[in-house]
Amino acid sequence: MKKKTQKLGAMFCLLVAAGWSLILLASETEVAVTNGGFEDGMGPWEGAKGTVKVVEDQKHSGAKSLLIEKGHAYMAPHKGAIFGVTPGNAYRIEVWIKTEGCPKNSVGMTGVCLGGPGEKDTKWLGGWLSGELPRMVMDAGQSPALIATGGTHDWEKFEAVVPADQINASSKAFMIYLRNDFNKESTGKVWFDDLKVYKIEK
Repeated sequence: MKKKTQKLGAMFCLLVAAGWSLILLASETEVAVTNGGFEDGMGPWEGAKGTVKVVEDQKHSGAKSLLIEKGHAYMAPHKGAIFGVTPGNAYRIEVWIKTEGCPKNSVGMTGVCLGGPGEKDTKWLGGWLSGELPRMVMDAGQSPALIATGGTHDWEKFEAVVPADQINASSKAFMIYLRNDFNKESTGKVWFDDLKVYKIEK
């Protein structure tokens, strides 16, 4: 019995050591995102449908946030809002979200890979990114979202990790959509703030 306990203890130590090795091997580098805190107004972001605007009465940090009442906002490639990616690396995207009276999983974030950072080279490479934990809440459950939430809650940080194997080898950029339209009957308000992106390197 004693030998068995010792073996289990040794195996546990090896697993812990392996886990720490993986953590030590991976490092994160923040990727520059243009106006991720909406302090410069809409800036390079564009709104589609519904009410999409920058407000000052709600914010997680700074002085402003993005309010969406049905519809979505997206990084406009021709305005330089998208950010570059390097195939072979995973990426972590985080954003702070506040909701009021939204149906379950009706608001959140989606993303796609692009072939280039400029207006003339913004072809989608593949479909919507699913991330490590895909949430099938868009297009009547047929398409994934990176982040999905709803209801009424105060500012809360949400994050999604896009594994390296989901990034097309020809990808040069990501484009992010912030949404209040997963549900066709979407109601309520959602605010977004402090969008940040990190490259995970090993």
